[in-house]
Amino acid sequence: MKTLFMPLSHDAGIGAATERDGDDWFRGGPLSGRFSKPGIKTRSVRYAMLTALLGWFPLAILTALQSLVVKDGSFASFITDYGVLARSLISAPLLVLGEDITARHLSILARYFRDAGPVREKDQPRFREIVQSTRRLRDSRVTELAMVAIALGIAVGESDMPLNLMPAWHHLRGGGSSTAGLWHQFVSLPILLFLLLGWFWRLILWARFLFKVSRLDLRLIPSHPDGAAGLKFVGLSLESLSMGPAAMATILAGTIANRVLHMGEGILSFRHPVIEFIVAMLVLVAGPVLFFTPKLMDAMHHGTLKYGAIARAVGQQWEQRWLDDEAASHALHTADFISTNSLYTLVGRVYTMRIVPMEIRNLAVVVLASVVPFIPAALTKISPMTLVRTVSGFFL
Repeated sequence: MKTLFMPLSHDAGIGAATERDGDDWFRGGPLSGRFSKPGIKTRSVRYAMLTALLGWFPLAILTALQSLVVKDGSFASFITDYGVLARSLISAPLLVLGEDITARHLSILARYFRDAGPVREKDQPRFREIVQSTRRLRDSRVTELAMVAIALGIAVGESDMPLNLMPAWHHLRGGGSSTAGLWHQFVSLPILLFLLLGWFWRLILWARFLFKVSRLDLRLIPSHPDGAAGLKFVGLSLESLSMGPAAMATILAGTIANRVLHMGEGILSFRHPVIEFIVAMLVLVAGPVLFFTPKLMDAMHHGTLKYGAIARAVGQQWEQRWLDDEAASHALHTADFISTNSLYTLVGRVYTMRIVPMEIRNLAVVVLASVVPFIPAALTKISPMTLVRTVSGFFL
C-alpha cells in the first residue's frame, strides 16, 4: 500500500526544501487539511482514527442498545451493513490520510515548476501570483462554509427517502428514524460528505494551478530524456491523488456488497457501473494534465524542425567526408561518428516525444486504486477457481 499511495520518492533536496521554506502550497484549507502540519505525520493518523470513531462507533453502541431494549434486531442489521462499514471505517479515514499525502506531494510537484527551471525568470512574478491566489482559495472561509452547508443539505435531504429503502437499523419498528439513524444522518454522513468535498476542492485547486501555469511561456526541452520535454513529473500527480478514487470506490463497493449479499443480485450486473466509475476517475484525475498538451505539441513541432535541420546538416557533412570506399573502413572509429550518433539520439527523442506528460504506470495506479475495493465484494460470490474467468468477463 505504501508504494501505491506514497508514490513520490522523497527527494532530499526537494522534500527538505519544502519543509524548510514552508512552501506547502496545497496543505491547509478544508477541515482535514487543517489537521496536518509539517513534521507531524501522526496527527493525520489520529484524526483518521477519530473520524472512524465518530462515524461508526456511536452507531454500534446505539443499535446495540436499541436491540437490547426493543429487541428488533437492529444491531444484527447494523453489523452486517457493509455500506456503513465501508463509508465510516474505511472511506472516511482514507480521505483524511489522503489529504495529508496529496497536499504534501502536490506541493512538491508545484515547487518543481519553479525550482527545476520550466518557469522562466521573466514569468516568476506571474508564477508567484498563481501560488498566492491558490493559497487564498485554499484557505477561503467562504468555500469551507459552503462545503459544510452542502454536506448538511445533502444529509437533511436524506430524510425524504422512504424508510423501506433504508437499512432496518435506520428506523424504529413502529415508524420514524431511530437514534442511530439520526446520528448517521446528521453526523456520520456529513463528515464523509465534507471530506469528499474537500478532496474535490483540492483537485479543483490543482487543476486551476496547472491550467494557469500551462499559460506561461514555459521553458520546454524537446530532447529532454523524460520524453515529455521536461514535464513528465506532472504525471506523478495522478498517483498522489489516488486516495480519492480509492475512497469513493470503497463507498460504491460497500453498496454493491449489500445488494449482492442481502438482496441476491449478481455481481456481474454491476460491471458497467464499475467501469463507468473507473473511467470517470481517470477523467477527473488525469484531465488536468492535458492542459499542457498544446504546449507540448508546439514544442514537438518546433523541435522537429530545429533538430531535424541540424541533423540533416550534420548528416550531409558526415556523408561527404566518410562515405567513400577508402574512408568507410575508418568511419566507425572516429569522433565524428560518435558525435553524429549522439546527435541522432537526441533528435530521435524529439521525434518520439509524448504530447501528454504522463505514463501508463500513472494511469494504472488510479485504475488499481479504483478496482481494489471491489475485490472483497466479488470474492463473496465467486470461488477462487473461477475468479480469473469472472474478472475477464467483468470487463467484456
